[in-house]
Amino acid sequence: MASDNQSAFTKLTPEKKTRMAKELSESQAPSVEIHPPLVYLLVFGLGVLFQLAISFRIFSEFRLGHLAGWPVILSGAALVLWAEKTMSRNGVVPSFKPVPTIVTTGPFAFSRNPMYLGMTLMYVGLGLVLNTFWPLLFLPAVLLILHYGVIFPEEVYLQNMFDEEYRQYCTRVRRWL
Repeated sequence: MASDNQSAFTKLTPEKKTRMAKELSESQAPSVEIHPPLVYLLVFGLGVLFQLAISFRIFSEFRLGHLAGWPVILSGAALVLWAEKTMSRNGVVPSFKPVPTIVTTGPFAFSRNPMYLGMTLMYVGLGLVLNTFWPLLFLPAVLLILHYGVIFPEEVYLQNMFDEEYRQYCTRVRRWL
């Protein structure tokens, strides 16, 4: 059951929610200490170092990686940009600050984490373009770090902040796809 303050908060106009969210203290923001792009970059870099030490190619021909990888990279980048634009239109800044509302339109209508999905696509696509299997082998580690270090704290924050509204959103939209 939502508290009276949480129920009242979900009924406010977007402008009032934005103003209230800006006034919230940092302690009321999600407790996320990991920056997802950095996780992807560091783990991918580790995969490249492994590739330099022990070559593990995906394709016999280098150009096949480009044919397979670039569409995946571009799809991921488009998804990230679409998600950022959708968040911005709803008064939400992609950061770990208090948010005024749950974004449920655009790519958020089919994934609760379209930005992480897009970054994952770019990660996979870059592995294909560079024709290296190591980063792809390390991808489960990236996803575990994101799940427990970023997504789970964000979900706890959103559940506490928006209660029933967020619970209903979770029943309609899957975490990834």
